[in-house]
Amino acid sequence: EERILYDTYDVVPEIKLVYALKPDKPANFDPYTGQLLDDSGNPYKEEAVSYTDIGTITGKEKIIALAEYGIALDGPQFRPYDFIKQKDYLYLIYKALQDYWGGPQPLTDEETDYMYKSLERMGIVKAGEKSPEVPITREEAAKFAVRMIGLERAAEIKGIYKLNFKDADKISPELEGYVAIANGVGLLKDYGEIIDPKGFLNRLEAVITIYDYLVK
Repeated sequence: EERILYDTYDVVPEIKLVYALKPDKPANFDPYTGQLLDDSGNPYKEEAVSYTDIGTITGKEKIIALAEYGIALDGPQFRPYDFIKQKDYLYLIYKALQDYWGGPQPLTDEETDYMYKSLERMGIVKAGEKSPEVPITREEAAKFAVRMIGLERAAEIKGIYKLNFKDADKISPELEGYVAIANGVGLLKDYGEIIDPKGFLNRLEAVITIYDYLVK
């Protein structure tokens, strides 16, 4: 069998300079200045987050993991057991859905309004539900979390959910499906035999909820 061998030693490879965006950075940029822009068209701000009060608390690794991807709450202290305000909980949800939106916390009034309007368009927040400064209850957090994962229609079906918690009667009737689904998929932790639906969600629980959503 005759074979023809091609001598490639005299072939000079062509070398080109190629620019590429890092996968963990937004793909939007200002054509005049080259400044990276977030999803709302504002300059993208990258800031390392380091908390001084998380020590060895359970869930520390989840707080750090989210912070590395820009999903973090403001301040040098995380304050894990403080109640979380509605706007901060929704901020975590929106950051999880829109990787490159917004700068580090705290949000400006303009950014907060933009976030709520965007969440309303996405169906996560409905008319009359906006209460930015109010601490969020666990059943309300379940409602927003279930909408985030796209199971609102299932949560709205009445009479199909069995809740075996001792305090199940404290759940708002219209939110029973949301609490059941959120608890079932691990986005709302129970306390053994109780769910504490009217109790306020703390900042640690909120971050764990978002982390669990992203890794599943």
